[in-house]
Amino acid sequence: MRIALLELPFSYCHCPSLSFATLKQVLMNNGIECDIHYLNIDFARAIGYDAYTLLTYYPAKPESEWFGTRAAFGSVDDWPVNHSNTLSKKLRLLSVRCALEKFFDQVAKMPWDKYDALGFTGVFGQLINSFAVGRKIKEQYPELPLIYGGPYFYGNSGKEYIKLPYVDVVFLGEAETSFPELLNRLDKMPLEQAAEVIPGIAYKVNDEIFSNDGYKLSNYADIPIPNYDDFILKQQKHEKFFDDNDVAVYYLIDISRGCAYGQCVFCDEPVLNQFRTRQRSPEQTIQYLYDVYERYPEAESFFTNASLITPKDIRQIWEPWSRLKPRYANLAIEANANLSRSQIRTLREAGVDQVQVGIESLIPECVKIMKKPHSVPQSIAFLKWCKLYKIFVKWLWLFEVPGQQPEWYNKEAIQLVYNCFHLQPPDISAIKGKRGTVYLKNPEEWGIDKISPEATLASMMPNYLDVNELSFIFDLDIAHSNPINQRKIAEIIKTEWKPSPQDYQEKEKIDYREAANIILHKRQLRFEEDHIYDSRMNKSKIIPIDSNDREILLAMDAPIILSDLIKKYPQSQNRIKELERKGLIYGYQNEYVSLIESIPDGEVL
Repeated sequence: MRIALLELPFSYCHCPSLSFATLKQVLMNNGIECDIHYLNIDFARAIGYDAYTLLTYYPAKPESEWFGTRAAFGSVDDWPVNHSNTLSKKLRLLSVRCALEKFFDQVAKMPWDKYDALGFTGVFGQLINSFAVGRKIKEQYPELPLIYGGPYFYGNSGKEYIKLPYVDVVFLGEAETSFPELLNRLDKMPLEQAAEVIPGIAYKVNDEIFSNDGYKLSNYADIPIPNYDDFILKQQKHEKFFDDNDVAVYYLIDISRGCAYGQCVFCDEPVLNQFRTRQRSPEQTIQYLYDVYERYPEAESFFTNASLITPKDIRQIWEPWSRLKPRYANLAIEANANLSRSQIRTLREAGVDQVQVGIESLIPECVKIMKKPHSVPQSIAFLKWCKLYKIFVKWLWLFEVPGQQPEWYNKEAIQLVYNCFHLQPPDISAIKGKRGTVYLKNPEEWGIDKISPEATLASMMPNYLDVNELSFIFDLDIAHSNPINQRKIAEIIKTEWKPSPQDYQEKEKIDYREAANIILHKRQLRFEEDHIYDSRMNKSKIIPIDSNDREILLAMDAPIILSDLIKKYPQSQNRIKELERKGLIYGYQNEYVSLIESIPDGEVL
């Protein structure tokens, strides 16, 4: 049995597929030959890396799905072209679509008959392109089974997509166990017999659709390290392409699945992972990291898929790893904002230089109704400490939050944004309704007037597919969706707080971490003996402080309850309002934090 997995446009060129690389090793361990074809790199070479990269980052992503609709479904709503305000943009869109369709024809003519089955992944950016390529290949090789899987096929979505005439099998959930079982059975018998006992799939035989409920989860500790050999060979074959475009490659690694918190009201994690959080033991995780670092000695950067790094993880995994790691490599993780300063420093010592954190807002009332596990003072401290230890923070500020009230976006909220200009700026987005969340289950409770499948996806699908079933993301019409001050805060973030260049495409063409550090260095706020040098808003000023204020500000380095502060420093009771007025501290409901970067005595950065 031999299978090919197809990585298609517009997935990233700088990051090979974790799911395919893991499946490859799983299949090889089960005696199944597997090749991963990184066709995304071939198309990037065809149209140029810069043009390709423009299509892989928000806000152009909906268009990256649209390009394949005509090839996939035979008809198309030309909404990107119709909404383009210049002739040159219309022509660029049509030119890319023409090039992509030509590329699909070339892919379909490759010798796929040397394989017993082909596999495609359903992730945003290559979902419809996977259908387009599948359709073209099916025309050339009608007997070749085409198998689809990935998050966009989970549950009812997969049962809807199986209706596409060229889709033979869809995995409705995790597949590390069931996928090799299906392939080994396919090696011995026809599809109708091979598939009938495999749980968690939908399949088609002579146009009749069948589905098997249930999931067969693998033992997470047994999931092997990903096999990136095909990507490495591709990179070596096209070394000039990677070098000329300064492509900074990073590898994804599988640390845990699910979310240790899982309470955020907008999150689809419980839907995508229909099971509890799973991770290896601390000893197994450390061994996994060691094996990955040893297997890929050329890798300079790794990105974990862990949904949450907890204080317990830091103590049991990352603190030992900071001492045991065989070499230095940059590491990106996902964490919560309720970590302490020492825990963040431990992460930096373990190699972490980038963290994605679920802050989501600096409006305290919004943080509460979203059920975030941290407070705004904790978020500020997190951003401050990450800057101090040179960890780039990627975070998102969500607007149009169901249940929000206009008065929450008051002048104090606007001032807080200005006061945080020395910290890492966020990306911004309107909140979306995701399948299985409380927004869709109880819309009236959240002031949601209307729920509809995301318009861009709905416009791209053929009429015989029910977009209400296949959509994971929904547009929400909510009361108080866009108060004036909310728009003002969003505009401040976009035009004043965010480092230049502001758009994603330009940021990704430069070393964004370096650019951010330069900007943050210019907008610093720190102690210098008996005064504070404040250059936020690009307006340098010196703020004199006395020894009492210095002690108070140092005591507020981490969030502290006001009564505890007053107990330790009685003089602070009379200084809080003045320090707030100067933008040196922030407080909400008696929890306060200093906005100033301070280095403890004896600490070397």
